[in-house]
Amino acid sequence: MRPISDAGAINLTLHAAEFNPALADYEPAQSTGPMTISDAEGDPCNADLAAMLTRLGFERGYNRDWVRPDGANRDWNLSVGSYVEIYPDANAAHSKFDLDKTHDANPPTNCGVQIQSSSTFDVTPTVGEEAFGYRLTMTGEAGASDTYTWVEFRRGRIVACTDVIRGDSRDTAAETALYAELLDAHMVRSLSAPE
Repeated sequence: MRPISDAGAINLTLHAAEFNPALADYEPAQSTGPMTISDAEGDPCNADLAAMLTRLGFERGYNRDWVRPDGANRDWNLSVGSYVEIYPDANAAHSKFDLDKTHDANPPTNCGVQIQSSSTFDVTPTVGEEAFGYRLTMTGEAGASDTYTWVEFRRGRIVACTDVIRGDSRDTAAETALYAELLDAHMVRSLSAPE
């Protein structure tokens, strides 16, 4: 099985313009960076996350988020992003995928976020070897609704995700699923390229 280095994990995620050329001016978010088990310790939304990642043999991950620049069209998405998590084998990645799907179907209420609604949705056509979508509407700044939509999928030993955050309740399920297809194709190309 081909090893995936830290640099390899970074290269599996998408640049802003790879989501859509119109997003080329989006800027890196503060949340962009390596994902580690220590980052998961004390997660108020999932207290067992660090132990779970350790048990499944989590190797590394990378999160790359892009935010709308100041002065951009207010109708544009607040942010778009992608992440990858690398596990030792497909069984471990499948277990993490299943745990995420179960967790997202029943989100905790003690995360410091006022949830208005949440739901999972099927992703058609299927991305990767298995996939699901999730949409969460929460009360944001000044009482406005923010909507966070993501599509998570598994390809081999990689769990990957794309997400879109909006400052309103517009449905971006189809857009986020399209971004997941782009991420999946990008991952396949990257992993098939000669080392």
